[in-house]
Amino acid sequence: VSHVAAMFSVASQALPLLPELLAEHFADNAKSWNETAFTPTQLAAKFTATALCLSGDSAGSPTFFFDDGDVFAGHSIEVFLDASGHFAGAQLAG
Repeated sequence: VSHVAAMFSVASQALPLLPELLAEHFADNAKSWNETAFTPTQLAAKFTATALCLSGDSAGSPTFFFDDGDVFAGHSIEVFLDASGHFAGAQLAG
């Protein structure tokens, strides 16, 4: 349980930074999916966290799911953090 609590704490601290990181990560991709030219701030505002997955094992790291704000035709965005809570990558999901 203490590992899960630690991961939750790490994820909570990372959450406010993630929309801007996602806007940077997906800036070029957003242009190909959408005719609207978003500023980084506008793109970040489209992304809303909808779920957090925490693994119970000590090797796990937090994974967030974000709503795409219809930038990517309604796909979810899966966001990976490392064990320290740093952005480790993101991908579009179903």
